[in-house]
Amino acid sequence: MKKKKKKELTKEYPSFVVEKECYPETIFNGIDARYSLTVTINNCNKNLLTYIMMNPSRADMEQSDTTVNKVLCFAADKANKEYKIGKVCILNLFGLYEPKSPSLQMLLTNVMKNQEKYEMYYKKNRESIEKEISISQYVVLAWGDVPSGMSASVHNKEVSYIYDCLRQQEKLESVYILRSANKNHKSVLTCAKRPRHPNRI
Repeated sequence: MKKKKKKELTKEYPSFVVEKECYPETIFNGIDARYSLTVTINNCNKNLLTYIMMNPSRADMEQSDTTVNKVLCFAADKANKEYKIGKVCILNLFGLYEPKSPSLQMLLTNVMKNQEKYEMYYKKNRESIEKEISISQYVVLAWGDVPSGMSASVHNKEVSYIYDCLRQQEKLESVYILRSANKNHKSVLTCAKRPRHPNRI
């Protein structure tokens, strides 16, 4: 059975969204995963923009969330300019639904208790990443800093995998990161040298 989503954390998708593709599944003991979320924008453009963030919060086929809407609006604003974006895909370092990032490590630990389920989840998340990167015209790195309570080595392993995929698929020249609007942020990266999360710009 899926967890009930708190109404205050869910949002309606923007009106420019005409199609959504997302197939969440329950992994183990009520823990849900989303490997990708692809949204079609109401225009005739063909280019695919892919965001790679930390982990899913709430968004699925029926409801969006604040972070997803923020990146969709950014993409739609750029859609009819030089980028010609027609679709947006959202991937994650970790595919497990959890709106509170400090709880992500505990969630991963719980899934690891069932090795078969964990390996299935892990394989599907990486397959989605490889597939979507391969067909993307633009890739935005946006996972932010290591969440409190998470092992840096666990996080770094997934980050290294992303960079390996980008190199192997010759996509490094298609990579972007989000720039903060805060004038006190002198670098486009965080103090920990990570690409900024959309909620931190």
